[in-house]
Amino acid sequence: FQSLYGTAGFKVYAEKTKNPSVVLFNNEKFILKDNQWSPAIATRWPDYSTDFYAWAPGDAVTLSADNKTFSYAVETDNENQKDLLVARTTVREGFSGVQPVSFKHALCEVKFVASQVFIPSAVLSLKIKNVKLNGTYDFTTGNWTFPEDAEIGDITLDLSPDYNVYLSEEQWV
Repeated sequence: FQSLYGTAGFKVYAEKTKNPSVVLFNNEKFILKDNQWSPAIATRWPDYSTDFYAWAPGDAVTLSADNKTFSYAVETDNENQKDLLVARTTVREGFSGVQPVSFKHALCEVKFVASQVFIPSAVLSLKIKNVKLNGTYDFTTGNWTFPEDAEIGDITLDLSPDYNVYLSEEQWV
């Protein structure tokens, strides 16, 4: 995480747990300073329970009006796709110290594995068909929802000629 987002940071929305109208951070950028993630602007730590919603990269999403969901559309051009991470944590009243925040992938990484049946072969492209390309993520549930009219599309990774992926028998020894 640090190697990917150390300079770009991530963004946070945080509100008082029992009174969401009290907002601590609203789309606030956190950056790495002295080996610790901190808000770009110094902020007094609250003395009340606070719910934190975070995402990286910070420019990947715009929160909806309720500040707990965002809509997202997957880029079909693999050069423009982002590795989208999200986190939610609650800091209890009276807490002091460093608060761990555990990010998870909001979009899955797809790994392709070839069988020996295809050896030797040159891989020219990979295609994932019939993918729902837009949906809404909810920080409070950690789930995606998709509209009935969600756009369906294909994602193609062209591996030739720049990547020259070649599967040889030596890889299976």
